[in-house]
Amino acid sequence: MFRKKFGEAIRELYETSISANEVAILHLKYSGVIVRTASQVFAFDVADLMGRSDIELLRELNALLYTHGHYDHYSRDHAKMIQSKTGAYIIAEPSVAADLRGAIPEEKLVSARPGETFDLNEFKVTSIEGSHVGPITLFIVEGKDLVIFHGGDSSYVPLEDYRADLALVPTGSPSPTASPRSAFKMVSALKARAAAAFHGTSSQHNEFLNMVKSELPQVNAIALEEGKVVKIKVK
Repeated sequence: MFRKKFGEAIRELYETSISANEVAILHLKYSGVIVRTASQVFAFDVADLMGRSDIELLRELNALLYTHGHYDHYSRDHAKMIQSKTGAYIIAEPSVAADLRGAIPEEKLVSARPGETFDLNEFKVTSIEGSHVGPITLFIVEGKDLVIFHGGDSSYVPLEDYRADLALVPTGSPSPTASPRSAFKMVSALKARAAAAFHGTSSQHNEFLNMVKSELPQVNAIALEEGKVVKIKVK
């Protein structure tokens, strides 16, 4: 795949000044994002979207999470490179974790079976079974500063028992399961304070944003742009 260079954006991500009630988000492509809070950094579904020179620019990274093994979400070689550079935990859908077993330190690998919560001292991760073509695990990450939900490219599944400050949600294309309505339902069920749309077309993002504006006006909602860093208030 054609790989965009993210060097300047990665530098900007780490240098952006943020308060305890804000996050800085770098959107790579699809549902690949790096989220920096006031004191922690989490990456999700980064696939092979970053090149080696980009990976070398990564500084602290608390965890790298993979919802499933599709090519636009996961790359074994890149997972190894990122973990080696940063020392991050890798928390992954079980088939992805099985693929990484032996490739990274065992103590840094978590197989995220749906319905379980993993306490990794400085943050907790709860895994939720999503709905997609094949197995997919959605994540609630409870960090020092706030709670983040990542919806992969799943359609809606019941989330009323969970809460998140920030919901990262897919609106559609090229996913056969995600949609603006599913993304809206995720944000509503989670009672999120802020939402960011990815993994969809501009028109799908706009449809989602219009629903939020109309029915959840208290939610600070945006559409992410590939290769751009955005700062968003979450509390």
